[in-house]
Amino acid sequence: FFDNPQPMIIYDIETLDFLEINETAIKQYGYSRAEFLQLSIKDLHTPEDFATVVEDVELSKNNQNSHSEWKHLGKNKTQFFVELTAHTVIFKGRKARHVLINDITARKLAEEAAQQSSQKWKAIISASPDGIGMISIDGKIQLVSDKLALMYGYSLAETDEFVGKPVKDFIDPSCHKMMEENVYKFLSGAINHQISEYLAIKKDGSRFYTELNSTVLFDPDGKPINILYVQRDITERKQAGKALQSSEERFRAISEYSFSSICILNTAGKVNWVNNAMLKMTGYSSEQVYSAESFTTFLAPESVEFVITNFMKFVNQQEYEHHYQFSIIRADGEKRLCEKFMSDYEDQSGNLNLIISMTDITERHQAEQGLHANRLELITANNQLEMAQRIGHTGSWVFDIETQKIWGSAEAKRLFGFDENEEYFTLEAVEACIPDDERVHQALIDLINKDIPYDLEYEIHPADSSSPRTI
Repeated sequence: FFDNPQPMIIYDIETLDFLEINETAIKQYGYSRAEFLQLSIKDLHTPEDFATVVEDVELSKNNQNSHSEWKHLGKNKTQFFVELTAHTVIFKGRKARHVLINDITARKLAEEAAQQSSQKWKAIISASPDGIGMISIDGKIQLVSDKLALMYGYSLAETDEFVGKPVKDFIDPSCHKMMEENVYKFLSGAINHQISEYLAIKKDGSRFYTELNSTVLFDPDGKPINILYVQRDITERKQAGKALQSSEERFRAISEYSFSSICILNTAGKVNWVNNAMLKMTGYSSEQVYSAESFTTFLAPESVEFVITNFMKFVNQQEYEHHYQFSIIRADGEKRLCEKFMSDYEDQSGNLNLIISMTDITERHQAEQGLHANRLELITANNQLEMAQRIGHTGSWVFDIETQKIWGSAEAKRLFGFDENEEYFTLEAVEACIPDDERVHQALIDLINKDIPYDLEYEIHPADSSSPRTI
């Protein structure tokens, strides 16, 4: 007992007074032996724990052995966490508890630090506009963020349906070989970072284009254990690229945007942490970013007032805008328009921090403005064409062979007596207006099957019962 390297105490189970202590306990708590023997078990606990301590002692009277965790106080009132293993003994004729004390302060602090770290990265995942996932080295899904689940058409309640399944179950078979090759490169050490495009499968079986920014994670021994990836739906970007192949270069920019940049601010407006994507986007070095007195150093003048006002709402823990657009000034003096997503969290010290995820949308914004101008030109040209057709009593129509639907110009609809507000009408509706429909229908079949053009004159009876016309 006295020479045991672990702190040990013996206390009276009725009075709670200490009956004996060993040298290790004296060193642990800072009391002398005489001082210790003047104390009770309650003196090692914080006042708020007194009631619980008394209740625990009462329960121990009927329990030979017990195991529990507490927060103890030393002589100088320093607090530390302990794990107590106790059993009932008879000591000098008194019923007592013999307690072995194990200091677990380091373990508890490590657990709290791990929890704070987890909260930090959960906040980063929440702030990111992209989906985030993680797979094991054998390709099984281990983590899926809410945004990633929604991207695949699953509800938040269905997120667990991903975990444990092969990631290839959610990728089109045409991309499996490329994915296997990329995973092999990761595990062989050929690469540790990769951006790839795949055709992904949603819950309903539909396909969408996705871009994955992946990196490999290692254990302390340098062995690969996971692949972490950030995923973005680029379907609209791919479609826009195909539609704008013949347009000017600025329209192609709508499909060329980078991954989000992330930084963390404290309540003083100082940057605590910044990733490489942010440095690349802004053109500043990490030294310039960390040494800046405030993040406002990097704002464009027209954005300063709104951004600072919104930031102060965060500082004062008021409701603030989590998503908006603003402008920055790069290190080279260029102004860039950015889209911002924000979320906040408390660190291990209880300090409030703001996580910001940003995307440079300058090119996309410019492309959208140019596309809007082109659409206005197209609408103007279409209006002029309709006016010319009406003056010349000339209509035009397009027959979709696959859907069997017909689109007609305004004048074509008027000639056939159709409602000009209806965008499409059927082949049956057109032929119902033609008494000699067999001849006209056969001409259409020959055109489709044999590529024989036709130039016919025939009578129609408009659908609105107006006078017959010859066309």
